[in-house]
Amino acid sequence: MIDLVFPDGNEKELLAMAGLLGINGLIFCYEPGSRQEIDRKRMELDRLDAAIPIYISAGKKGDIGAMDVRANPRNADFEGAGIAFGFENFHAKDSLHYSRGGIDQIVARKLREAKCSYGIMFSRILQAEPQLIARVRANVKICEKYKADIIMVSGASTTDEMRSPGDLKAVLEVLGANTGTVKKAFTGLRPAKGI
Repeated sequence: MIDLVFPDGNEKELLAMAGLLGINGLIFCYEPGSRQEIDRKRMELDRLDAAIPIYISAGKKGDIGAMDVRANPRNADFEGAGIAFGFENFHAKDSLHYSRGGIDQIVARKLREAKCSYGIMFSRILQAEPQLIARVRANVKICEKYKADIIMVSGASTTDEMRSPGDLKAVLEVLGANTGTVKKAFTGLRPAKGI
């Protein structure tokens, strides 16, 4: 399994924890910045002599393309994004009769056609209220129905938020995913060539 993390100057600690948890590779996701900043980060990570592969995603074309959905998901352009997160935070309130997860049949089809995966971050679930967990469950059901890909990552910014692949699989099963979706969710995260 390759995991996606958001470091805050703690790359060494995240790498050490990934090795202990049996994670095969890490993608460090940074805010988009200047080319010099990205090259400097890449050189710093090359000096770490990690036992597992390290990749950098910084929001430029050809990256893994992690996209945090902040506006209306129906109007979002998923082209070029590998993973889209944050659908469950779009609606302020749920309906009386169902959870508003942010993904409906229109968004699920757009995700499938753009070959973009719905990303579930464990770090957000770890700090979530029950309402958010119900929204994620609703999104998982809709994504399965309309054959949109799902990817589960830790999304950790500290070592305390990182989890082993087995733990993440168990959480995804509890969220209502079938076994085929669970298997696919941990093989779908692939960095683009040249990262």
